[in-house]
Amino acid sequence: YYLAIWAGFKRKVALALGLVAIFLSGYMLPKTDTLKITFLDVGQGDCAVIELPNEKVWVVDGGGVKGSDWDIGRYVVAPYLWENGIHHVDLLFLSHPHHDHYKGLGFLAQNFSPKILYTNGDDAPESEGGEWQNFLKQVREKKIPLQKVTIKTPPVKEGDVTLSFLAPGAS
Repeated sequence: YYLAIWAGFKRKVALALGLVAIFLSGYMLPKTDTLKITFLDVGQGDCAVIELPNEKVWVVDGGGVKGSDWDIGRYVVAPYLWENGIHHVDLLFLSHPHHDHYKGLGFLAQNFSPKILYTNGDDAPESEGGEWQNFLKQVREKKIPLQKVTIKTPPVKEGDVTLSFLAPGAS
């Protein structure tokens, strides 16, 4: 009877140690020198996580649902980042101020310490005024500079990666 218990205990310990080794190996894998872009399912809008070869991270748009308190940044985008060992986002990009693009960025602005938020400089439609102002408040609270871009804005360069702005026009 004791031998059976001991054998079961040894199997459990071996399984636990194996799982710990697998878990830790993910943190010890060497980083690659490739650019990785992941498009997250955030409903109608968009969200792209760009992982640069030098381990910098950019996020383009964040999804969102108009009129909803459910935070897609908190419950979809951030968990993806955390599961992939990302705890800091260097740059945020907002293609245009519609709820299905900006609402998920508020949580990232509050919790991932981005250095800057690039935007086209437009205001959200009047029907989204309150939600848009709440998003801008989240950005201002963290003192994240807003950088309006046009086609004339110099490209963003990081190592061998260059992001050029193809729109909006020169105004």
